[in-house]
Amino acid sequence: MQRTDGGDDRGHREVEMTPRLRGPLLARAWRRFMSDPASMRNAMGAIVAATLLTVVLGGIAIRVFDPTTFSNIGMGMWWAIQTVTTVGYGDIVPQTTVGRAVGALVMLESVAFLAIVTAAITSIFVEDRQAVRHAVAAQEEAAHRARLEASLEEVLAQLERLQRAADSGGGEGEAGRPQRPDGSGTL
Repeated sequence: MQRTDGGDDRGHREVEMTPRLRGPLLARAWRRFMSDPASMRNAMGAIVAATLLTVVLGGIAIRVFDPTTFSNIGMGMWWAIQTVTTVGYGDIVPQTTVGRAVGALVMLESVAFLAIVTAAITSIFVEDRQAVRHAVAAQEEAAHRARLEASLEEVLAQLERLQRAADSGGGEGEAGRPQRPDGSGTL
């Protein structure tokens, strides 16, 4: 098959993706991204799934709205991959107004999606880091509390010893204070 720009389309086959395959793949990747613990693997899965969806839908849309320039879905997807990745070789370009609008939507969606996913990933990692900091602070507070309780126990034990010494009449008066030699009270 001959392209309108003079190139050769041999070896390009139309790729057909069924909604049953795309839908669950994207939904599964999104569910995993939102529910599993934060990881680069989950983030990359969501990015790849959304990018693939954009390429497939963009390739189909450009084929539908600019069929003269994009004679098959494979050419449309090649163009969509270039557009999504912002490479833009320029070997094939939408010629119709609607085709250019599809191109603009693919570009805007790709840039916006990347920004949103980047912000979401950053937010997840910041939250994880804050959780670690809170855990460390809680451990430090527990250790400090244990030291304070140990010190308080030590002070109470010392007071108890002093009280026993005072109660046993060990030559000391109230609260361990020495008595006057004439026995009239404490010094």
